[in-house]
Parts: sequence; structure tokens; C-alpha cells
Amino acid sequence: MPEHVDDVNCGCWGCISDWEVRSVARDSLKLLAEERVRVDLVAADELGVIAPPVELPLLEQLRMAAERQGSEGSSAGASRSGVPVDLVAVELLGSISRELHWDAVELLACDPYAKEDLFADALAVLGRVDELPAEVLAVRGPRWRSWVVKIQTYLAPERRTPIQGKCPSSECGASEWFTYDEDGGRLVAPAMVALWEGEQIESVMCNCCFEVWPRHKLWELGGLVDPNLSARLLAR
Repeated sequence: MPEHVDDVNCGCWGCISDWEVRSVARDSLKLLAEERVRVDLVAADELGVIAPPVELPLLEQLRMAAERQGSEGSSAGASRSGVPVDLVAVELLGSISRELHWDAVELLACDPYAKEDLFADALAVLGRVDELPAEVLAVRGPRWRSWVVKIQTYLAPERRTPIQGKCPSSECGASEWFTYDEDGGRLVAPAMVALWEGEQIESVMCNCCFEVWPRHKLWELGGLVDPNLSARLLAR
């Protein structure tokens, strides 16, 4: 491993570790609190012709699910529980809001006397990611990422199949990812996962960098990960 040099492109273990920790924290908070332009869902030859869809922040999606009432437009969670209000979404949103506000206060991102403000707290913490010590983010980042996974899984409880191999994204390259269960236990799983729609694989996602390859890019993805993967993915 190269020795540390005072340069933004330093490739020593410490700098790589620092970059990974900050990336997990930054990407998780962005998914939670910022809109995401889904360029990955538009074919290359249609870029500039078709406007990419914009995905609402995950916290906004969860808030909408929590506020949705009645049978008309009721969320999947409300339908599953048989009640007109999605109580699971309400509880998850409240828990995240409390913990996020406490993070914002502890990390000096907001006034300690300020009231809870879900998006203001998330954006305030996001604005401090580059200033905070890596050892602090190493503890907080995985928890923020666990919120992303919980929200995504709850709002879209889709079938997921782990895929062995390294993420081909030039900024990632991970083959495993780490998260934590509700009891604080550390979980390890393949970074790449196939997402199903009915009986067909609709896309592949990396749980580390959140890069998504839609179905029309699966052949290209297979060539980057495993020559035999394309056929297996597109056969389903």
C-alpha cells in the first residue's frame, strides 16, 4: 500500500478508508433528503430527448406514506396492516426524525434549542460531512445507510437476489457491503443485488454506492462483472 502523501489523489490505506466512510455518509444523506435525477433509467440514445424522471427524497416518500389515509391511495403498509393509516411508516418516520435531530445537535449542525425539522436536520448534517472526523462518520454513516435500506425495502418490498462479483462503478468496486440489524448486529452481504418485478429481473443495484443498472443495461453489466452473468439475468 502506498505511503501517505499530502495530495487529494493519495492512495494510502488511510485516505482510501476516509473516502469510503465519507462516501457512505454523504450518499445516504443525499438519498434521504435530496431529489435524485434518474439518468440511469433513460437509454443512452434518448438522453437529451427524454427528460429523466426525478425521484423524491426517501424521507419525503416515507412522509407521504405516513400521511396517506383511507382506502383511496392507501400505501402498501396500510393495506398490509388493515388500518387506514400506515402506522409502520408513521413509527419509522418518527424514529428517524428523532435520531436525525439528535445527530444534528450532537454534530453541531443545528442550534441545540431548535425544534425537530426532518429535512432541515438532514441537510444540515449533510453540509457537515466533509468537516467531521472520519471516526465519527464511521459510526453514524452505517446507521444512516440502514435508514435508506429500511425505507427502500418498506416502500417497495421487492424480491431481491444477491449477485456475486465486484460493482463495476469506477468510484465503488465493492464486492460486499455492511449494515446493521435492529439489534445492532453487523450484517455482511454481497454488494450487488438483482431487483425483480414479477417473474423478471428489472434492474441490478449496488447497495454500497446505490448505482442502478436497468434491464436495458444488464447485458453491458454482465460483461463488466461476469461474462456468464448477462445470460442468467436476461433469461429471467
